[in-house]
Amino acid sequence: MIKKIVFLTFLCILTYIIIPIPKYRELNHLSIIKNITIECNEKCTITLEEIIPIREENKIHYQCKNYQLKGKSIINAKQELEKKNDKIFFYKDTKYLYTNCSNKKEISKIFHIPKEKIKPIPKEKANCNN
Repeated sequence: MIKKIVFLTFLCILTYIIIPIPKYRELNHLSIIKNITIECNEKCTITLEEIIPIREENKIHYQCKNYQLKGKSIINAKQELEKKNDKIFFYKDTKYLYTNCSNKKEISKIFHIPKEKIKPIPKEKANCNN
């Protein structure tokens, strides 16, 4: 009987070690990114469009905030942008990633976005209502 209790206790502890418990994050500390624009020239310029839900009496409307940074490479610019911001960027719900870079496969891996969402940069920038 004691062996079963010890075994079950050990199994429970092992389960918490193997399966990580997700960290709780306040919504105010997350930046939900709607669109990403990457321009590759001499330096890479990354622009992130954050969507901010604003609650009113009976409805919710959205505002946008843009973050922009230039770097030597896409990875470098992304890391610098994330270091400068106190929020955690949430890319899962990104609608589109606009770029003029040819290495779409690498960009897809960096931002964890499917290649189908990667589009060429439009002549007119999309606004927050799209």
